[in-house]
Amino acid sequence: MSCKLEDIEIEALSFCIPDTSSGKAVKEQTASDLAFQAALKMLETDNIVPEEVGAIIFLSSTPDYRSPATAMVLQKRLELPLDLIAFDVNSSGNAFNQGIQIGHSLLNSSNSRYVLILYGETPSKRIYFDDKESKSLRDYGAAILIGGSESGKSMQLDFFTNSKSWDAILVKGGGYKNAKPQGEELPYSNLNDPGTLHLDKNRVEDFQIQAFENLGVLSKIKTPGIHFISNFNVKLLNELTSNPVTVKFLKSELSNEYAGATPQIQLQDLINTSKEHKLNLLSINYGEGLLASCLSFEIKSNILNFSLKSNLAYLEGDISHDL
Repeated sequence: MSCKLEDIEIEALSFCIPDTSSGKAVKEQTASDLAFQAALKMLETDNIVPEEVGAIIFLSSTPDYRSPATAMVLQKRLELPLDLIAFDVNSSGNAFNQGIQIGHSLLNSSNSRYVLILYGETPSKRIYFDDKESKSLRDYGAAILIGGSESGKSMQLDFFTNSKSWDAILVKGGGYKNAKPQGEELPYSNLNDPGTLHLDKNRVEDFQIQAFENLGVLSKIKTPGIHFISNFNVKLLNELTSNPVTVKFLKSELSNEYAGATPQIQLQDLINTSKEHKLNLLSINYGEGLLASCLSFEIKSNILNFSLKSNLAYLEGDISHDL
């Protein structure tokens, strides 16, 4: 599937990680806490009037609660309007591209000036890791502010989905599929079990190769001056591009640490170091499902962007990491 996102522009970016040496959130801290700090810094510094934000989306596979949506909690904490559109999306690895696509739909179907896209993960609180590579995953929260483009800017987004391999990345615990009845008067078991991350590396790598070909990435990266950001396996990307010297990989080693937020980290690094006035980018990401997407877009190199550390947690009410 291919779609054109018309009249859209990224206004600001922000990223927050725990202030710990391990990269793991403190006991009470959730993914929404990290995303909240990222959003608050961005909105306050950019002098965004709350009434101008028409929607808030929270993308995560580790929300605060099974219900209600964490976006509702974030609306309250950020003191956003009561007529705001707010909902969650179960998305992790592909959250950057997918968040922008959903945000564009909301922006162009409403009269609001901005849409706030928040996403984050706390894998340290949900998953009992199977392997060494998974243990390197770190907790994070991120924020993207998008608005309408006065100059008519557009983005191109392509999707590739192979649901035949839906269980190649799987966390069984925490949901209702594997809940076990304990009797008529007792609750089901396993609902509070965070579960184990099951990752079939061979099938995931095969999917990345298929996605690279089906999304036409090789032809797209030949565009002069294009910058490439991705959470794909770096070694595999080098093999697929054949001539990696012509492709600008930006701190791609972070792919093994921040998963779905890797493209935004790379983008913010590029913004902070580039001397170009405008940046042409290609963002190719994959996530559970299996789903991959390729986003072509342009961004100003002088937009506000922030990188923060925080151990603050929201302590009003019980905090849960149930799915």
